[in-house]
Amino acid sequence: MEHTPKTKQEIVRFCITGTIVTAILYGIYYALLYADFSVDVSFTTGFIVSFACNFFLTNHYTFHTKVDFENGVRFSLCQAVNFFMQYVTLKLFIAIGIPEKVALVPVWIIIFPINFWLMRSMLRSDRFRLHLHKRTESESTETL
Repeated sequence: MEHTPKTKQEIVRFCITGTIVTAILYGIYYALLYADFSVDVSFTTGFIVSFACNFFLTNHYTFHTKVDFENGVRFSLCQAVNFFMQYVTLKLFIAIGIPEKVALVPVWIIIFPINFWLMRSMLRSDRFRLHLHKRTESESTETL
């Protein structure tokens, strides 16, 4: 990935957005662990709650993309992959002995750059367009 000034600005905004969303997720995760919920319930609940905030911040602030159905679908697909990567890595770190309450920290260190690339690719690239928009008048008449 080339580091143009635009890319560098996106990385900074991604870090700010990521910090906010991570604070929300971790706050919920830690509070639920403290209330004796399982790691699975705590992480999943925190991830779901932070999802909406993440969607709007990522589109409006980080990548300056539209909040529409198409980007909602693409964002949701990215977040499904992100959730799976974080969840598997979290469970792995817990399995090797890292305490549950701090295991998310190394998870985010590993997943953060992968998630940036994934989100940027999905939201900014035409390759991943779903082509859900209406065809133009000329395209509709060509088939007649």
